[in-house]
Amino acid sequence: MNNGLLHSVRLDREITSALSLDSANLPLEENLVYRGNDFELASSAVSSISEPRTFEPLSSSPTPFIEVRRARLKYSEIGLTFNNVETRMRTPERVNYYSLAIPLSGSQVVIADSGQINTQPPFARLSSAGSVYDIHRSANYVAIIASLSVAGFEHFVGDKIDFLIPPGQSFSLMLDLSGERFGVFTSTLGTLCKALGERGRETPQRDIVIARLEEALWFAFADACPELYREYKESRHEGTTSDVAERVTSYIEDNATSDLTFSDLVDVSGVSARTLYSRFSEAYGLGPMAYLKRVRLMRCREDLFAADPDAKFVGDIAAKWGFYHLSSFARDYRRRFGELPSETLKHGK
Repeated sequence: MNNGLLHSVRLDREITSALSLDSANLPLEENLVYRGNDFELASSAVSSISEPRTFEPLSSSPTPFIEVRRARLKYSEIGLTFNNVETRMRTPERVNYYSLAIPLSGSQVVIADSGQINTQPPFARLSSAGSVYDIHRSANYVAIIASLSVAGFEHFVGDKIDFLIPPGQSFSLMLDLSGERFGVFTSTLGTLCKALGERGRETPQRDIVIARLEEALWFAFADACPELYREYKESRHEGTTSDVAERVTSYIEDNATSDLTFSDLVDVSGVSARTLYSRFSEAYGLGPMAYLKRVRLMRCREDLFAADPDAKFVGDIAAKWGFYHLSSFARDYRRRFGELPSETLKHGK
């Protein structure tokens, strides 16, 4: 079944080098979703594990071929896609994830509500949740696709922004991944792809390693991509807090140590995701996940003040409240309280 087609394509050296990928042994082979000539079957296979989409070959010569690999993580999906002829990919409805397409070979033209973007190596295209895609891919198109759920977007980026998905709006960005600022992101993505492919090397810590790499990946992306957000200005809107916001804040206060997601808070609120975000923003000037992070930072501060600095480590207290990426935690803590968590601990008992 033409398995060698993908390996015969010449990939861009600059981007594969940045990702530390071996062009003769591309990642996620163990996460194969579809490989073959039936584009309708490929569409069904991908839609069955992710959001609906369709693939359509735009040429009949040579024999059309498509390959899709995809791994699902807690907040994101990491995949690889290849087509040997010009291909059209469409989403029949607005998607509920942020999608970063990183071409390794060939090019694509994205036509969405926010406009048209043409990308080829070393540029990547980021499209927001709320978008509808009509994408034309060139022949011999190979790309790594990293998709981040709305819950994941707010978890990793939400404290830096004062918007999530403005109703009826979406955006696309073209990013140069060859730049130095994306160095940590691209190297982490390459390492994560390799870790996902090592199914034959099961170890007791493998799932933890992958979870930490996923977190490091998106924190690094948020740090490298200021286009995503404008500087967050703390402000509290005047007015009465709605019942929805009160219900969710009470739940957050009572369950701050739990592994809460945006979907959990939507379930508690009893309203749609957009309504929850809108009500919360009106009441507090920030989104629900940013509010959760603020609560956790305050609880950390209380514990640091109460702790014996000779008996407790900052990392132990941070982990209790869901902060595992210590450098990001220290940065956010200092931004919030004007000092490092280690300095707060020294002031303790």
